[in-house]
Amino acid sequence: GKTPVYYEDAAYTVVLRDGAKADGAHIKAEANGSRLPTEAQWEYAARGGVPGTTTPWTYTYAGSNTIDDVAWYDRNAYDIGESNPAYGTHIVKTKAANVLGLYDMSGNVREWCWEKYSTESADRVVRGGSWYYTAVSCTVAARVNYYPGSRDSSIGFRVVSP
Repeated sequence: GKTPVYYEDAAYTVVLRDGAKADGAHIKAEANGSRLPTEAQWEYAARGGVPGTTTPWTYTYAGSNTIDDVAWYDRNAYDIGESNPAYGTHIVKTKAANVLGLYDMSGNVREWCWEKYSTESADRVVRGGSWYYTAVSCTVAARVNYYPGSRDSSIGFRVVSP
């Protein structure tokens, strides 16, 4: 019963890296359905609130300055080798939550955000680091870009609803 957030507009076309064209998705601002977070919403959630409040805005990772408390990343999920049962992605809530009660905002899988990485690119912003990458990529401040069609075990998503 919710209004879909995304809609297709045949008049809006994106030229992909291989020269192909794809219809573009747009957002209905007044919609009440689920969607990908904006980059600002993702960072607010990962940091655990607003700067200047009593919320610990200064954490390096989502919920801690100690990465092993809150994240699956290369040292504890990739470097251990494929034969180890802890290799790869993990079930959510196996590490500590941040102050908003959100899990895995750092590490485990990178998360898609709505925005393009830059105005010159079709690539989208991805945040949070993953089990496959280093601690630096898991910091709350880190941001990278991926082509929208990218798919692998280090990328996931989180939805938001009004």
